[in-house]
Amino acid sequence: MASVLRARKERRRVSSSPRPLPKRFQALPPSSSVDWLAEDVLAALTPAACKRPGVLDRLRQELVSTAADLAELNNDDLRDLGLGMAERRRLLSWALGEEEGHSDLTPTEELGVLAQEEQPRTNFKLERRASLGGRPLQCLEKAERDMDLWFDLAADIQTPHLASQLQRFLSGHCNGTSGPHEMPSSREIRMRCIREDILEEQFDLTPDRMREVFFRLRRAAGGEIRSAKQLSEGLSQLGLASVAETHLARAIDTVTGGSCSSLDAAGLQLEEFEVIFSRLKLAQLLGKKDGGVSDVTQTDLLTVCDFDLHQQELKTLSGVEMCKFFFGHRGIMGTEDDDDGCCPVRWVHLRNCQFELLLALAVKYRLHPLGVEDVLEQRPTKVDLCGQHIFITLEHLWVAGGADGEGASPVQVRSRHVSIICSAPPRFDTVITVDQPNRCFAEDWPGELDSGRDESDAWVSTLQSRLRRLRSRLRERKAHYLAHHIIDMCADELVQVTRAYSARLRFLEQALQGPTAGPGAVPSRPVPMSQWLEEVSLVRLQLAVVARRLRSHRSMVRRLGEAPGVCGEDRLLSYLDDVADHLEEALDDSHHLTDRCDALTVAYEIAVSREQARQREEAKQSDRRVQEQQNRHAERLNDTLFVLTVFTAMFAPVQLISGVYGMNFVNAEGHPTIPELLWPNGYAYFWIFAASLWSVPIRFSF
Repeated sequence: MASVLRARKERRRVSSSPRPLPKRFQALPPSSSVDWLAEDVLAALTPAACKRPGVLDRLRQELVSTAADLAELNNDDLRDLGLGMAERRRLLSWALGEEEGHSDLTPTEELGVLAQEEQPRTNFKLERRASLGGRPLQCLEKAERDMDLWFDLAADIQTPHLASQLQRFLSGHCNGTSGPHEMPSSREIRMRCIREDILEEQFDLTPDRMREVFFRLRRAAGGEIRSAKQLSEGLSQLGLASVAETHLARAIDTVTGGSCSSLDAAGLQLEEFEVIFSRLKLAQLLGKKDGGVSDVTQTDLLTVCDFDLHQQELKTLSGVEMCKFFFGHRGIMGTEDDDDGCCPVRWVHLRNCQFELLLALAVKYRLHPLGVEDVLEQRPTKVDLCGQHIFITLEHLWVAGGADGEGASPVQVRSRHVSIICSAPPRFDTVITVDQPNRCFAEDWPGELDSGRDESDAWVSTLQSRLRRLRSRLRERKAHYLAHHIIDMCADELVQVTRAYSARLRFLEQALQGPTAGPGAVPSRPVPMSQWLEEVSLVRLQLAVVARRLRSHRSMVRRLGEAPGVCGEDRLLSYLDDVADHLEEALDDSHHLTDRCDALTVAYEIAVSREQARQREEAKQSDRRVQEQQNRHAERLNDTLFVLTVFTAMFAPVQLISGVYGMNFVNAEGHPTIPELLWPNGYAYFWIFAASLWSVPIRFSF
């Protein structure tokens, strides 16, 4: 800020034409404005800011000494000083000479008058100011916070049947009390016409819609709404039937401060009608029959974080505190008038998309039905500028297992649906996030889902810890930087998913190749089984889903950077370009990993073919060895049979002859009947004959 102020002074000094003074000092002599100190102006206009630590020190550090220097600061410079919205508005009005009721006073006189006021205007109550139809605005502010009044009025209002049904199955699923078979599909939800029959008809409180309805009711009432009966007829057309006229009369008296004469003269004003309608809707959502708060507020699903450059406050709301949040407004944190603890920037986080709380947020912040519909139906990653808010939906993917960097275990991925609602430029003072289970992820994601511990709130805890740091850059900037930070965190998780798959594929590739003893050596590890190929094919399908998420995320970031007024003068575009570059790199990596899966599949097929060829060759060699062994055995058997045959051929005739001549046949006298037995040389003849028989096989055997 000091550099900006010094640059302005330097341009004023070297400029050929003198720069005109601010409107507050144009009618005064140049020397008179120098006598006023900037600290005196701050003490008179914003005494609460002077009491906060660091404001005056920052003022002196930035060389803002005179009132003229203070008047040259713009809205962003005052925010850097640590001033709230109301304080910045009052200083700017004083610098431009627009302070109501003091237009006829000189700056010195005005500072004296402001210093003597009993209660300086440091919040949004705007006391002692006449407003709508001559009625004080503090009555309207008080009526907004009167929860008992609106709970009593809304006790007889029935929730529409269609909204009750939607509430049951949406709340049951988001709270984890119902199984997947009890949750209807997106098609069934769309068939119920959420937007047309519920959101647009009963919960559309956008400024354009309220203005259209109000002026239509005024025309129907004959020009002005002056009675509870006319208001009751108008509310019945908006889905708030069966509200007693006596109760509405009480609400009108509270809102207008009991100014019946002014109501008869000017009628009910638009702001008063918005308060009555919005508070009745909130009481319908959060109240119950006995006039107290309902069970929907007895949860810890809603957290609110208010922060600025100097301080930060985190609350988990439930019960009466939650009702005060919805029925109240933010003031200046640390003041006695701060009912719900507010700061220049507010972050509201809703876990699991509780239906009534989401509708209550839509009523409180005047959210557009199109954006609320995107949250309920869990639309894919996109960005839309609807009304006064920027709606961003994200399909958040993160690694739940296999993120050790080594890839030793399969990658497990989980998903949540994150919705970001940021107030549109130029305010950028509120961010609403809704984190809920992704109902379509089980259908889109190939393979089985991991059922381990859910760490879906890790990004929320990380962001809250960063906001608690004293020197956090997030606390120096507006709400759209917080929204960018959430987008950046989701993008980093997507990048981590691609890195986890890269490590896993590297591990699978090493498993395929196996340890080798040297170039050309045969792998000692066998080729992986069929689960290896199944996992590679599954990884390829999962990478296709990750690539789709990366493309949609990248398109969303680019559209957000091109949206008018989103980046502003805070150089947010460079941050968004950095996120887009990371997503582009991760998308290229996912395509590379997909090609790598194809290459691994081809390598696996080649390895399997080589292994099959090796196995066939080994089978052939084994068959050859068996055949050789059988041949050797047959040869030994043949040799044995040959020897036996030779001996048989040699001794069989001799045995026959010996057998024949060995028979002892004799006649009556006892002489042998075989004549050869009586030959004198018969025994020699026998051996000569045997030798001649043995010579024949021996000759043929050689």
